[in-house]
Amino acid sequence: MAGFFGLFNYAKPGKGVSKNAPEKKRFFVFFEIYFRKFWKLLFLNFIYAVITLPFVSAFIIWALSAFGIDAELFSDSVTVYIFSQIVFGLPFNLGWVLVGISGLCMGPATAAATYIWRQFAKEEHAWVWSDFWERFKSNFKQGLAVGIIDILVWVSFLLYMTAELLGSSTLTQYLLVFRYVAIIVFIVYTVMRFYIYLIMVTFDMSVFAILRNAWIFSVLGFFRNLCTIFFSGIVIVATAFFPLPLMLTLTYSLVGFITTFNAYPVMEKYMLKPRRQNEDGTVTILEFEETKPSEPSLFTDDVSTPPRPGIKHNEDEEEQ
Repeated sequence: MAGFFGLFNYAKPGKGVSKNAPEKKRFFVFFEIYFRKFWKLLFLNFIYAVITLPFVSAFIIWALSAFGIDAELFSDSVTVYIFSQIVFGLPFNLGWVLVGISGLCMGPATAAATYIWRQFAKEEHAWVWSDFWERFKSNFKQGLAVGIIDILVWVSFLLYMTAELLGSSTLTQYLLVFRYVAIIVFIVYTVMRFYIYLIMVTFDMSVFAILRNAWIFSVLGFFRNLCTIFFSGIVIVATAFFPLPLMLTLTYSLVGFITTFNAYPVMEKYMLKPRRQNEDGTVTILEFEETKPSEPSLFTDDVSTPPRPGIKHNEDEEEQ
């Protein structure tokens, strides 16, 4: 049936997409991808939150007490609720053991989640459950090292910010200088972190090379970084004190996807495209690009690497 007066005829071929059609603005592309992958991102958020919330909750409680803020004022906050249930709800301080394990797993979990965010940002498929745990294992050592650096930067920043500087002694003046240094390091490292895990899951590099390239990208992607900070800040502030289900299903993945979506074009421009244009090795790659000495090529881009043997994918999961 041809439809009603030619309308609603789904057998009729559509107009298609013109090859001369203008490229969509990335602002709109972001929302198209986000809503298309919405349920997968929610599932990823839940996995990541279960792993990291114990440590994040404990850290926030400690930060509140360090600034002299009564945690009871935030009794409706999900972080306070989670922390109280974990730490005080388990016998023999097993809650603190769980917080420690969560802190150690935070780096590898962030690397695993970043891989999936990257795939979605490129509009490529990823198996949320199996790819997450595969990347968790394959990036465990570097993720653990960077995760510890994350914690050290956060803790040192908090200690210097909450230290009491009394009098005008030489020691007080030094501590004041260190406080300003800690603030600068915290800000710079936070921006570098937009790229650290993204580089980790894309190239075979040493941790030092990852940090160095992340520093360069934090400068090259200055305006993108400002957008990331602005929109991520809105999401964090808007959801910080919402009920538990929202934190478990929305916040982490939305912030992570914003970060990865904005950071990937910078990395692609300065690292991926030069590598792809020099497959014959006749053109010098950017000076700051490097990998482990044992690697025969400058980069190992795992974007097209097939799944490893033994990894079983869920065939029922729909490719979107």
